[in-house]
Amino acid sequence: MTDSAKFDLRKNIPALPQLQSIEVVEAQEGHVVYTFTPPAEMANYHNNVHGGMVYTMCEIGAGMVANTLGKDNVAITGSCNYIRKCQIGEPVTVEGTAQHNGRSTVVVRVVVRNSADKTVAETTFTLFVLQ
Repeated sequence: MTDSAKFDLRKNIPALPQLQSIEVVEAQEGHVVYTFTPPAEMANYHNNVHGGMVYTMCEIGAGMVANTLGKDNVAITGSCNYIRKCQIGEPVTVEGTAQHNGRSTVVVRVVVRNSADKTVAETTFTLFVLQ
């Protein structure tokens, strides 16, 4: 399944105007890839993407992955390793893969890569299944 329209993935994107340009480029059961170019509104005082916004991009990806498994979900834990800066205006690729698909939890690994395919951040989320 590579047709992202098959899944209702956009419901994972908060209604912030700055996030609406997220484009899902691949979606199959247990795996999602999306692209996004962080706008200036996401800058920290160093003029890079604020770490909380990087975390948010990852949490969005984790929720999308769980949705491809047919599971409505909320995040209960998340851990983020920031590897390098994420630059404003530079496209990123966010890739999430399910590591565990249980009855009550889903564990997802999400990686953010910059336009040079260098890792920006790696995260692991545990999501609680609502259904």
